[in-house]
Amino acid sequence: MKAIELWDCDRQGFLALKQVLAALPERAVTSRWEMVDFVYPNGEAHFDVASAGDDHLSRLANTGKSISSKELVAIATSSPQVIWGTFRGFDRSDSKEPWILLHAVDSTFWRCETRDIATRQKLMKTFRDVRLSEQ
Repeated sequence: MKAIELWDCDRQGFLALKQVLAALPERAVTSRWEMVDFVYPNGEAHFDVASAGDDHLSRLANTGKSISSKELVAIATSSPQVIWGTFRGFDRSDSKEPWILLHAVDSTFWRCETRDIATRQKLMKTFRDVRLSEQ
């Protein structure tokens, strides 16, 4: 899959999950989402949020459960910053392979992998600091 990186910052710093989700095209609205660890090239894996207590995202990570876009947006609105993690979006008609992967990378940037050209174009139009990924 082709990948781009979203390096934008706002007053709060790193882009929040809800900001990235809001920028996705209509296709994302009907998707199912799974939360899993971000996996480094060396195999080390993490799912981490900036939270002093329990949060919905961490509880859902690596359970194999999927949630609707509506549920993910609601959770993202009230969740703390995602430090490490991967969000896999699946079309309802094809639940075997995700159409999009959103990786939170060390509270620094979001890496978006997708074959969907319209999604990449929309993200590039929405955010200012978008870079082509080398990986």
